[in-house]
Amino acid sequence: MSFVKILAPLTGGPDDRATLASALSAALPFGAHVTGIFVRSDPALAMPFHADGVSSAVMQEIVDSARGAGDGAAAAARQAVETLAREAGVALVAGAEKHEAPTLAFAEVAGHFAGGVARAALLGDLVVFVAQHPEERIGVWEAIDAVLLEARRPVLLSAKPVPPDFWHRIVVAWNASAACAQAVSAALPLLKRADFVEVLCVAAAEAPAPDASDLVDYLALRGVQARKRDIQAGTRAVADALFDAAQEARAGLMVLGSHGHSRWRDLFATSTTRQAMRHPEVPLLLMH
Repeated sequence: MSFVKILAPLTGGPDDRATLASALSAALPFGAHVTGIFVRSDPALAMPFHADGVSSAVMQEIVDSARGAGDGAAAAARQAVETLAREAGVALVAGAEKHEAPTLAFAEVAGHFAGGVARAALLGDLVVFVAQHPEERIGVWEAIDAVLLEARRPVLLSAKPVPPDFWHRIVVAWNASAACAQAVSAALPLLKRADFVEVLCVAAAEAPAPDASDLVDYLALRGVQARKRDIQAGTRAVADALFDAAQEARAGLMVLGSHGHSRWRDLFATSTTRQAMRHPEVPLLLMH
């Protein structure tokens, strides 16, 4: 069980290098292929919705400007791939190729960023997002939403570059939900290689900690030796309690199930994801 294809969505912006480096970190244990994917939007979409009274010359200027910006962003994204390949000593290939060591490729597709990434994710094992800069985060959240809820593929999310040894110590945030079970399944390639796995179960004000015995037994059947830990949230939010425990465990990764569409937007994005950005040393592996 392994990852063979990992996607790194690129924008031509300041987070591209960190996204590629993090994808490469995830690829290293498996010798996986990494595709840096750039989604080029239709220049016509730059036109104002109500263009009455706008001359054809002005409209053409708007389209040309958008096309030029797209060309520049695509060139920057491609350059980020080529630079990382050269500096990391990774083979730069024209398409998807499986070698003993990781490979890198650049791909460009047309469309809306979130939709283009989600379509590409359908035939990928993991999609990596790094959002270090506030100006990048709105588009990232929309793309994460699309990958999790439309493509149903796992996401690795971090607020800074993910180090190559991130998978050695992993915690699993467990609430006995279907989403958490899906996240565990998606994370198995990493869990099977980890040196330390701890299952975190949080007891909140009106809800006892869920029983993780079945999960620990299941992981054992998969060859993963895990221990469980019950946490009293007290006055803390559940997300805060989880991240505090992850830091105490010196975890390099937290496995976490996302929720349905409305709960993802209303709860997850405003709670756990925000906490992830406050605790960038704990990347998240998310699955719906």
